[in-house]
Amino acid sequence: MLKQVFTYELKLLRRDGMAGVTLVLFLGAMAYAGWLGAQYTNEQQVELSTYQQNYEVGLAESINAAKEQELALVRDSISLDTYTWGPRNPYSVGSSQGKIITLSPGPLAAFAIGQSDLHPAALKVSVAGVRSATPTATLENPFKLLVGHFDLSFVFLYMYPLLIIALLFGLSSTERESGLLRMILSQSIDLATFVEGKIAARVFILGGGILLGTGVLWLLVGTEGTIYRWTLWVLVAYAYGAFWIGLCVFVDSRVKAAATSALVLAGCWLALAVVIPALISFFATSLYPVPSRMEYITAMRTESTLAQQQGAASLARFFEDHPEIAPVSDDDANFAMLRVAREERIAEQLAPLDARFEEQRAQQQTFISRIGYLSPTVLAHQAFMDIAGTGQNRYAVFLEEAHAFQETWKAHFVPRYFADVAFRASDYEDLPTFDNKRLEEERLTGRLVLPISVILLVGLALMGLGFSRYRRQELIQ
Repeated sequence: MLKQVFTYELKLLRRDGMAGVTLVLFLGAMAYAGWLGAQYTNEQQVELSTYQQNYEVGLAESINAAKEQELALVRDSISLDTYTWGPRNPYSVGSSQGKIITLSPGPLAAFAIGQSDLHPAALKVSVAGVRSATPTATLENPFKLLVGHFDLSFVFLYMYPLLIIALLFGLSSTERESGLLRMILSQSIDLATFVEGKIAARVFILGGGILLGTGVLWLLVGTEGTIYRWTLWVLVAYAYGAFWIGLCVFVDSRVKAAATSALVLAGCWLALAVVIPALISFFATSLYPVPSRMEYITAMRTESTLAQQQGAASLARFFEDHPEIAPVSDDDANFAMLRVAREERIAEQLAPLDARFEEQRAQQQTFISRIGYLSPTVLAHQAFMDIAGTGQNRYAVFLEEAHAFQETWKAHFVPRYFADVAFRASDYEDLPTFDNKRLEEERLTGRLVLPISVILLVGLALMGLGFSRYRRQELIQ
């Protein structure tokens, strides 16, 4: 009997036109969001490629200039250890030129822009530290950053539940109000089977739309090897949809009027998708506030001034901490020595503020991860960001790797500063290389199992409670 109800319901939906309009709107929204995401990702790739190409061009020019200077020194019978400011100066290479490292867009970045518009994807690593290579002028409009981008994750997090509600808000109440339910149940069919058939027809339409829409977008904008992530995306979408379907069944089984059911479900959507996530964010930032940027800038300026005023003392202390690279002679420290000593002092004084920032941010993330189970939208949002490779986790790994690489870069150059040895053209071949292998080896399944299982199980539980009520329910007179 379920098959007959399913087939009949598909015919009704086709003739009514509601399902067709819903599917067209859903696919149209996915197509538009995918186009915007692909456009943003392409622009980001071009920007990162430009940074990398400019760095490579500058590096090649430095190597050629160093070779020309060495040929001139040999021609004039001057020692190759002689150098001035430029491509053979170790401080110029290690600090001023540095190295540009980039975080390529996530495997499915076109699906979810996430936090890729907040964090710089190009960093300059030097002996002085790690800083953004992106000029301030290229930052996004602050209002756009506040509102967010329209991407595929937005479609699934907010529009998708509304489409489900639009299709399922009157599973039995519509027929009950019109009196048609009495005629249907007079046949050899129970109410639960009737509702199952209606749900199956609508799930078939929505599920097929998800496979079609995301599959086409994946083929167009996905990168190599992302079928794993695309599969996870579809599974998360199905689990998230199961929650809202279960909620629709639960409400419909307890509400007699279709209008009341729609109103209750709209209120649930507003609470679960908008209000609760906003409250979670508010409490996370209120309970665990991070130090203000102005406080950090003020502290940095203060320490920079003190370090500059106490240059000799800073250098002496630096040599006490690093006796292995202290110069043998008592000559005055050159510019590079003073700069390195000053930067180390500044980093040391700012370390407590940096540690406090990281601690508060980690506590915010922990709080959101724990309390986020109050809203399926929060859980699905985090899952979509992780799958797309545009969430906090991937960027945090990139930043950790960047700082680890900066230590390697610093260890490579600082001894050269104090040895007062020229940086030769052949030394460019031995520059440390940045390895982002850890980013490419990220596996998501283990991290996503618990939150997605919770969403799915809650949805199935709500659906089970609804069908339990249907089976006990007698036809309303």
